[in-house]
Amino acid sequence: MNEVITHAVNTGTIHYNPLTSIKAAFETPKSQDMLTLKPEELPELMNALSYASIKVTTRCLIKWQLYTMVRLSEAASAKWDEIDFDNKIWVIDGR
Repeated sequence: MNEVITHAVNTGTIHYNPLTSIKAAFETPKSQDMLTLKPEELPELMNALSYASIKVTTRCLIKWQLYTMVRLSEAASAKWDEIDFDNKIWVIDGR
């Protein structure tokens, strides 16, 4: 919200930002470490994934992401023509 109001000030839509001190009204959330799996837990995850009651496409996407170690958006937008199976290379489109 503050960024929208700042943009409005910068473009001359409004004269001042009434939200300038808004951060002082809220506590900063405590940062948390991202949860990770220990390497020895991976077989259990893969086994559970095999028997999970989820769509095949979802199962395949999760496995693809684990095998390639890419972001979810990159894994989900992968195209067959980006994958060179002979050379075992995946060229991710940089768009």
